[in-house]
Amino acid sequence: MSKYLYRLFLIMVILGSLPVLVIGIFSYTLAAGDVEQKVQDGNAQLLNETQLRVDQVLKTLQLSAVQYVNSPLVTETMKQPLQSGDFEKIRNLTTGFNNLQTITSLDQIRLINFEHNWVVSGTSFSQVSDADDQAVLRSYRHNRNSMFWVTDTSIANNGYTSNIDMMTENELTSISSQKKTKVVSMVFKIPLLPSTGEPRGLLVLDIANDEIDNWVTSSTRLGQIYVFDQYQQEFLDSGQNTQYPGLQNEVFKHVEQGERQGFFNWKSEGKEVGVTYSSSTLNGWVYVSVVSIGQITSQTRKIAILTISVCVAMLLLTALLAFLSSRRMYSPVSKLMQLLGAGDSADYQAGLNAEQSSTTIRQLRFPFGKSNSLTGYDKKSVKRQDEFAYIGEQVERMRLTGKELEEQIREQIPQLRELSVIKLISGQIPANEFERRRQIYGFPKPVHSMAVLVLQIDTVQGTRYEETDRELLLFAINNMVSELISAEHRFSPVLIEQSQVSILVEPVDNEDATLWYHAQAERVRTQVQDYLSLSVSIGISRPFEHYQGAPDAYGEGLEALKQRMSLGNKLIIHFEDIDHSTSMEVAVYTQLKQLEDRVIQSLQNGDYEQTPLYFDEYITHVMEKEIHFRDYPVLLTQLAARVYEIVQQKGGTVNSVLGKKASLHKLLELQTVEEIRQWFTHSLFEPLQQFLQSQAESQYMNIADQMIQMIHQRYEQDLSLEMCAEQLNFHPVYLSRVFKKETGIKFSDYVAEYRMNQAKKWLETTDWRIADIAERLSYSNTTAFIRIFRKIVGTTPGKYREEHRSRKLI
Repeated sequence: MSKYLYRLFLIMVILGSLPVLVIGIFSYTLAAGDVEQKVQDGNAQLLNETQLRVDQVLKTLQLSAVQYVNSPLVTETMKQPLQSGDFEKIRNLTTGFNNLQTITSLDQIRLINFEHNWVVSGTSFSQVSDADDQAVLRSYRHNRNSMFWVTDTSIANNGYTSNIDMMTENELTSISSQKKTKVVSMVFKIPLLPSTGEPRGLLVLDIANDEIDNWVTSSTRLGQIYVFDQYQQEFLDSGQNTQYPGLQNEVFKHVEQGERQGFFNWKSEGKEVGVTYSSSTLNGWVYVSVVSIGQITSQTRKIAILTISVCVAMLLLTALLAFLSSRRMYSPVSKLMQLLGAGDSADYQAGLNAEQSSTTIRQLRFPFGKSNSLTGYDKKSVKRQDEFAYIGEQVERMRLTGKELEEQIREQIPQLRELSVIKLISGQIPANEFERRRQIYGFPKPVHSMAVLVLQIDTVQGTRYEETDRELLLFAINNMVSELISAEHRFSPVLIEQSQVSILVEPVDNEDATLWYHAQAERVRTQVQDYLSLSVSIGISRPFEHYQGAPDAYGEGLEALKQRMSLGNKLIIHFEDIDHSTSMEVAVYTQLKQLEDRVIQSLQNGDYEQTPLYFDEYITHVMEKEIHFRDYPVLLTQLAARVYEIVQQKGGTVNSVLGKKASLHKLLELQTVEEIRQWFTHSLFEPLQQFLQSQAESQYMNIADQMIQMIHQRYEQDLSLEMCAEQLNFHPVYLSRVFKKETGIKFSDYVAEYRMNQAKKWLETTDWRIADIAERLSYSNTTAFIRIFRKIVGTTPGKYREEHRSRKLI
């Protein structure tokens, strides 16, 4: 090699190697830092996905459980005692359990009624007093929340409830030993809305820790995931402590400082780890992902080896290119030397010209690189160009998607505001959390007091609207409230069931809160009357100062509206102005009972013209006596139940004879006296009259029906099969067989049960002596009557009367 060629080669190697070395070192440093950041981001994303997956399942289960608890079936059943023989009711309750099981696999579901001492689970029916964990179940009643979570570690720390005495260590040990599997319990109070007294019952959903552990570990690729409850305990751990002692303390230090999620480096027993954590707002659990720093740096070591390998390869390639380039740059000198030495390079130059011409032609024919006959180099150029085009399209799409997401979030802000208010009213959101949302959504800050206004439509009868328009009308009224009341004096108005609810905030310079709330309610009521020609009433709660008072205030507004039963429509009623006494004299109840008997008797005797008159007299008597509104549902339900009894006695069913509108649920939704009168007249009396008339005219009136009529009409006489046989012209043995086949019981048993029912009514409504009642029911002596009464009812007549009177006093 000539001296000039050697120098040229050396300079090109140095100039080519320096950029390779600088770029290699810079690339390694940048890539190593980027890998560590990617590992952290990857762990954070995986942890967030795990948390979202668990929260989504639990939130779906929570919403389904709330719907189940608020269902009419559960609401009505919780008011009744259950026995192991009530197969249909228990089956209906467990059907709802099956719906909850479709969301996720539950270890156990229990519906608990403390008032009537029964527990229904997916596999059994028992009593609360027989439950192994009855101490824990009863302690749930004192928890301040309507829905809360309980883990095995929270029970061990006695942190599942508040404001009660601690359980003994023996009780905790007994409960822990009786559990076959560790579970997380989702507990709902029944009813969900908080009240001043203890809840009637609970719905307890047990989810096995192993099931939650499967959700947590199903997508873990980096590090190890732990889940801690609000008591800093790893409740998913299968009896073993975490390999990082003190991890939960370090994590909860960050959480308590307000950092709900994040990443930090930490040393545990000489091990340096990276900790990613995220706190759930659903149940207070903290999800933690721990990855060893050595595992992260192992990735950078691979990058270092790869970078060195690439740099060595690049240096070798640079040396090769430098050698070829130097030879090429040296070629003119070489050609000159060849020319001086009579050498010929015409073939080399022709080949070089041919290659350059081919490249120029390809560029002219396919300037955008879309030819199918390109060389490998050209195909790489096309691929590179396509990738940049694809990235450009994706960047533009992300920009447009970001705008769409921003618009969607902006559109959903009103719904999020209303959801926050609904949760506040239902007691499902803590006060500190609502304060944070208040600042986000721009709700006014209460300075003096707040009050809840509950608006309900009195009736749509006699207006241009139909009953099906009620929800649309409430929506229109809700919009009117938003426009009439300034945003600085209210939270977002919401609709809850058949009510429009508003939380008003008293102005700073206001002097009389009651007058101001009344003035706002009057504005709303007047505008609704003027623009919609609709009669509405508004209940106003007592003023309250803290967010925790919103659920109680909502209940006060509803309770105030119930005064419409006696006061009429188009009212603005303050809870402070209503009479909360609930006593009712025995004489008043007895008189109402007699009027009720007249209504029922007119229906049974076919005196249909008198039935509406008797019922009007009954309702008028109720109004004149000023019976407390809490007694209305009991009295009206009692009358409706007796109408249902007539239907069943005549061989019909309530649904087929009276229709769906005649349900007790529909009755309890009625708000005014006129609605109640219309419901009884059109939904009960008229269908029943048609049914009874069709039965009277039909030839299907069999012998058993005639015998039952004789029993109902002559129960005070000395009834016998022989008397019925003489009246109906049949043999007594034949009548006994027909009656037993049609009714399922013997003639004598039916007579005894009917007489005992009459005896119970007289014991409840009169002061007759037991001997007089026995004589009136044609019993030869009082002892025989008492014996039969005790056999059928389960207690003596005297004790039955005392128990009934004590219940009325309560």
